[in-house]
Amino acid sequence: ARPKYFCRPEKYGYFLPASQSQDRRNREVNMFGINDTVQYGTTGVCRITDMVSKNFDGKLIRYYVLKPIHQTNEVVYVPVKNERLVAKMKKLLSAEEIEALVRDIPRCQIDWIEDDSARQTAYQAIVSNGERRELLGLIRVLYLRQRALKERHRHLRTADEQLLKTAEKLINDEFSAVLHISPEEVVPFITKRLGETASE
Repeated sequence: ARPKYFCRPEKYGYFLPASQSQDRRNREVNMFGINDTVQYGTTGVCRITDMVSKNFDGKLIRYYVLKPIHQTNEVVYVPVKNERLVAKMKKLLSAEEIEALVRDIPRCQIDWIEDDSARQTAYQAIVSNGERRELLGLIRVLYLRQRALKERHRHLRTADEQLLKTAEKLINDEFSAVLHISPEEVVPFITKRLGETASE
């Protein structure tokens, strides 16, 4: 089961109920062009550098050519007519949307799930879905768990650590690309904004 979360999704246009979110993703099919920058699945932020046609088994298939901005040697080919894969290509948030999202982090919570198997299934679904609000909620719950374990001289399970790293990478990649800061500056940026929110 998906973990519960408590926030105000109706306030932000980039987070919608599941059915509406899928409808929006479907409308985004074929709406990308060369030089667009997108978030692609767990790969992170990519630039569409080209659109090419390749012949496979006598069929000519059109592809988006994606290059991750932080992994210069990697290239990803996404079939233009494959709605499932194209749905993983998300337009980047605006700076204003990021600011609003960060300020609302304290009101977004995801439950810690004690059962290891159920937790991995639910949290992996969040990472795969790539909704930024849920990613931030996931980072928050895993960070709090990590901090509590450190106080007892223990560590997160390896699978949980990997989920935390992947979620952090996705957020850091996008926030740094939109805000024109380095990935290493994202956490200080979020911390500063949360401090400003707490003092208001």
